[in-house]
Amino acid sequence: MSPIRFEWVLPEGQTPGARKDLQAVGVVSEEPEIWEPDETSLDDTHDVAFEPMMVIAVSLSASVLIKVISDVVYKHRYPGGDLFDLRKGSLKRRPLPHEPQGTLVLITDDGQQFFEPAQRDEGLKFLTQAISAIGSAGG
Repeated sequence: MSPIRFEWVLPEGQTPGARKDLQAVGVVSEEPEIWEPDETSLDDTHDVAFEPMMVIAVSLSASVLIKVISDVVYKHRYPGGDLFDLRKGSLKRRPLPHEPQGTLVLITDDGQQFFEPAQRDEGLKFLTQAISAIGSAGG
């Protein structure tokens, strides 16, 4: 199984701690960079009080990535939900500050899945299966 490239978009203030945590389990391939939202994420970032976002890129095995994602989802320490984009054999995570805390949105090549906070376990199971499939395909 090849390592999977994971891009984690998060508020600038959380970047140093997250980078340190990721370095403990994988290869951080680049310095954090400022994240520029695309047209699909502008609605989530239009608020004037929105903290600048950074992106950290890391390469992890599927099993380690699943553990990291589980920790992100279950230790969720900030308002809003999480979007995981699994298209094209890679994984990006970014916050959804205007969704209820614990919401998961998963985008795959086959479409979009929305999991409300009460469905978080089901969403995490779906996400775990999708990450395993990326790892098996050579991510």
